[in-house]
Amino acid sequence: MLAVFALILFACASEDVTQGTSVHSTVPPTARSSASNSTSGMPTTTNGDSLTTAESSTTETTGVTTAPSTTGTPSPLTATSPTTTMPTTTTTTPTTTTPTTTTLPNTHNLSIGDKFFEPTTVTISVGDTVEWTNGGDKGHTVTSGAVGNPDGLWHSGVLISGASFSQTFTTSGTFQYFCKIHGDKMEATVIVQG
Repeated sequence: MLAVFALILFACASEDVTQGTSVHSTVPPTARSSASNSTSGMPTTTNGDSLTTAESSTTETTGVTTAPSTTGTPSPLTATSPTTTMPTTTTTTPTTTTPTTTTLPNTHNLSIGDKFFEPTTVTISVGDTVEWTNGGDKGHTVTSGAVGNPDGLWHSGVLISGASFSQTFTTSGTFQYFCKIHGDKMEATVIVQG
């Protein structure tokens, strides 16, 4: 009986000898039948629903011990380190443009009647133009300055009925004007704000 037991033990040990290398497997003898079905020649065990491979072995010819690994992973003697790629973040600061308000020059239409200017006072901005139109039956002038003391900034000459004269104001200030023909009966003022 002892001889039969030794023969069975020898037969089991000879399955583990491959190409002169003795392999000490951690696979239990009950799982050895599934080990012969493995395509990699590695001892395998069934663990639940999944098939796992255990490869804990010692090579007697070199004395090198390898750590357990799973099929498809790099050799345990090869060191690998994970490569981490950090995402690049670009920050864009939006630019805000504040629109500038540009006031276009305006034209202010004033009337000249027989013996009056309408309105007698007008307020405008620097760069604006005042246009006077004679709506009366008689001729009139638009002359800068005070009655009896023209300052020479502008003078329209005599405007007949329906004629117009315009003046653009480029500086701020208060400007008086009058009709040279009708004197103190026709005076008015332009106020220019800047």
